[in-house]
Amino acid sequence: MGFLSDAGELDDLREGQYLEFKEAAFSLPRDMWETYSAFANAEGGEIVLGVREDKESHRFYLDGVPNPDDLIAEFWSTVRNKQKVERDVMLFDGVETVRANGVDLVVVSVPRAEREKKPVRVYDRSEKSFVAYVRRGSGDFKATDSDISLMRYDGIPGADRKALSQFGMDCFDQETVARYRSIYASSKPKSPWNQDSTEDFLYHIGALAKGRDSFLHPTQAGLLAFGYEYEITNYLLQYLLDYRGELRAIFAGTTGWCPRAVIGAVTLSIFTCRSLTG
Repeated sequence: MGFLSDAGELDDLREGQYLEFKEAAFSLPRDMWETYSAFANAEGGEIVLGVREDKESHRFYLDGVPNPDDLIAEFWSTVRNKQKVERDVMLFDGVETVRANGVDLVVVSVPRAEREKKPVRVYDRSEKSFVAYVRRGSGDFKATDSDISLMRYDGIPGADRKALSQFGMDCFDQETVARYRSIYASSKPKSPWNQDSTEDFLYHIGALAKGRDSFLHPTQAGLLAFGYEYEITNYLLQYLLDYRGELRAIFAGTTGWCPRAVIGAVTLSIFTCRSLTG
């Protein structure tokens, strides 16, 4: 937090995929729940209360919050209110008061919701119903039908490991498979799977599964990890592969490159690692 000792350094800060600033002079801003939903449905993120953005210059200023304890109590009361927030995904230590530049800020660390708990929805007064949001860049957007479908599919236990009977081994790029096997052997040299045939190896890691016809077929995880692009797009029409480097958790003092695979508009970080190795 030392780099926030001078408010002028905020010129270099920007809202992004994992960071959102909001004013909170008297109470929680209504639109923070949209961000809560969006972060929970994506990869998580931090909402920093007490930061004002000048609409013309787009510079950020630390106004602080005059009553951080009351604000935190209001947050916990609302996030646990089923009439306003459908699902509480917060960790017990997910909200804290941070002192910076002579003022108090409240930092809400929203974790990524577990697969089976998505979509996380919040009550929308204008629509008089619960609505799910997704995070795209520095903005919160209402989840589309496609977003919702993908989140629900992703939440089905073993969905990524079901055999896709319409595909065979020929949809895999064998050079990619060979490279993966080399990386796997380097990281796990004692694994008995290193001695397997290619088919057996792919079966063991979840890239292949036995179909109803008793033959091995690619799983969705396997198709996304090793499949040719034209095979993937024939199956997932809105498929888009994207790589993005971004600073994460600025207020936690950590930075790094964040690889991601994007399917349609839903971000699945390091999708292959989760799907194939469990």
